[in-house]
Amino acid sequence: MKSIGWIYLIILSLNAVSSLFVVVYQDKHYSCCSSGIGCGRCTEVDFQSETCFTFNNYNDKISSIDVYGNCIRIWENPDCNGMSMQIDSSTLYLDDLSKIPLKRNETWDDQIGSISGCDYGMLNNLLILIITFLILIILKTFKLN
Repeated sequence: MKSIGWIYLIILSLNAVSSLFVVVYQDKHYSCCSSGIGCGRCTEVDFQSETCFTFNNYNDKISSIDVYGNCIRIWENPDCNGMSMQIDSSTLYLDDLSKIPLKRNETWDDQIGSISGCDYGMLNNLLILIITFLILIILKTFKLN
């Protein structure tokens, strides 16, 4: 019975999600004003690291992004599709995405459709593997008793 409690605690800790916070700006150099008149708007985005956040009002309108030390992946299209790039606070030119190449003759300026944590997609595969392993341990434990 002790092993089942231990396994339950492991599963609970694996389900703990981390929250990521970024600010996206319509203008370069982190410029923004609340009215949007004469300057671009900005918005704070708080999302879970293993999810995909699709921009609605900001789709293809982002010119700078502040990641606040987080590791995120920017995606060309909504729903985390298309070309992608991993960025963090050490990435150059986050204040001017027109300096970061996307494809030939294109940059990331006004091209971001969605964002995710750097571990997007990998966490689900890891959880499946770990849960399968834990189920095997449980089955073996009950078979021996």
